[in-house]
Amino acid sequence: MIYTSALVKRHAAMRDNDSDGKEDIGAIYVLTSTGSAMLWHDLSDLGIDFGLSLMPTISTRALPTTLTGPTHDPAMFPLVGKIGIGGIELSDDFSKMYVMNLYDKKIYTIDVENKSLLATSSAVPNPCNSGVGNVRPFALKYHRGKLYVGAICDAITSQNKNDLNAVVYSYDGTSFTSVLNFPLTYNKGYAFKDLDDNNGNGIKEEFGKQWNPWLDVMPPVIMAQSTADLLSYPQPMLVDLEFDVDESMIIVFNDRAGHQLGYRNFGTNTSSNKLYSALVGGDILRAAPTGSTFVLENNASVGGVTTAGANNGQGPGGGEFYFNDGDQALYHAEDIIGGSMFFPGKREVAVVVTDPIDYWTGGVYFMDNKTGSTSYSTDTYQLYVTHQDETKYGKANGLGDMEILSEPPPIEIGNRVWVDDNGNGIQDAGEAALQGVIVQLLKEDGSLIAFATTDSNGNYIFSSAPGASSSAYKYGLTILQQTKYIVRIPNVQGGSKQAVIGSNVLTTVNSDNTTNGDVRDSDGSLNVNSADVTITTGIFGENNHTWILGFHLHQPAQFQQHALQYHNQIVLQ
Repeated sequence: MIYTSALVKRHAAMRDNDSDGKEDIGAIYVLTSTGSAMLWHDLSDLGIDFGLSLMPTISTRALPTTLTGPTHDPAMFPLVGKIGIGGIELSDDFSKMYVMNLYDKKIYTIDVENKSLLATSSAVPNPCNSGVGNVRPFALKYHRGKLYVGAICDAITSQNKNDLNAVVYSYDGTSFTSVLNFPLTYNKGYAFKDLDDNNGNGIKEEFGKQWNPWLDVMPPVIMAQSTADLLSYPQPMLVDLEFDVDESMIIVFNDRAGHQLGYRNFGTNTSSNKLYSALVGGDILRAAPTGSTFVLENNASVGGVTTAGANNGQGPGGGEFYFNDGDQALYHAEDIIGGSMFFPGKREVAVVVTDPIDYWTGGVYFMDNKTGSTSYSTDTYQLYVTHQDETKYGKANGLGDMEILSEPPPIEIGNRVWVDDNGNGIQDAGEAALQGVIVQLLKEDGSLIAFATTDSNGNYIFSSAPGASSSAYKYGLTILQQTKYIVRIPNVQGGSKQAVIGSNVLTTVNSDNTTNGDVRDSDGSLNVNSADVTITTGIFGENNHTWILGFHLHQPAQFQQHALQYHNQIVLQ
């Protein structure tokens, strides 16, 4: 299941779920595996103002009823990036949703289960110089217990490129800390190169080589054509953040103009039916960690790695780390138009682009995080074709963010049952395992989920991971995150006592109070004739193999269970 939100975009309609005559710019939707979209919740109903008062009515926008019909939609042009929802992000345990409000520039935290506000909003700091423009946050990324926020200074007031700036904050739920701040004055790759000399001046001109201040009116035409005049005026929006396995930050910009313009569509002048097409150019950068902050790439070098993009004139310091982010025909040196996706353990980051294979198309590049390169023959994927198809966005922003669809990482409970020879409640070197002991996993209400029989090492495992189960290792179980369970060895005493336990009794519980002592001591306590350990799982992917249960010979019945590292260990003395 994927959460997605409404996005304020010219030429594109949004749903009016409550039939009030205005589109629901605060709506969150759920995408199912079949591709259908269902309303999850309209966050405006929680009292959050996403700038709905600035939205024109549906009748005022007068969007066509057919996908191929052009539209002027002038009122939406200046609203792009200023109202509605920006990035949305889930916490690692999927219990909280963080939402960036582009209108008030605040982050809101939503309880996913109850669809309610969890806390007061948090305003993103304004790093911009006074009187030159506004801070424009968008990107959100939850990573290692912190929320990271990406924003830019738009220079919309001064219209001076030197006032453009990007910043990334970390947010711990209480305060913001700037971890990366850099100017957007560098020369980047061109958005379009006139290789065919369409302007007839004998010069293969390059357009869109720099970021421009935000603009709320139509930009100048760069090339007149019989079908549609071409426009290229890159305006920065920091829309996505990812983290590599070495903790390097991957920073993705798209071009605001790609949401203001389209493909063979009208301009904002309602008295003219002239058609225009956008040629947009975003960017992808990399920054290396240094302590609690980050250092931006410089001339294609970052974190001790320099790529072949050095000295190509298309990045901070005169080169770019990710240097193969243009099209194969070299008409465009910056094809980035949207979000990104990183799968831990892979060397590649996926980014949304135009012209991945053919021209006037949209799709995905997979870029190598070590070499900065893209193999056009194996690492490019075309998702749609626009050429002469006005239902799509051409070389404007036609795709949004990407997410990995996968099962949650598994949770494991278990570990070991052993014989505590000296009865001190701690696993000491040389103490033997207890094989053949039946161990149960139960829900908090006592209903049985599964049982295992310890192996020759005294080990047992209960896991939600897929796999073939054995007598000791049980896979494919439904084990939820942050949920209470009971690990039980039944019949450790009484008339039905397990024969393999013999004359042993439970050892002392929780006797090691030193650092990491819970890894070594027994955790099971006597409950009538059983040894129980009540545990609470962590988040998905958190395996706790510190739960063990021990037995010793002729000692008072105490049973410690130290067997849930999501690998519970049971120690028998």
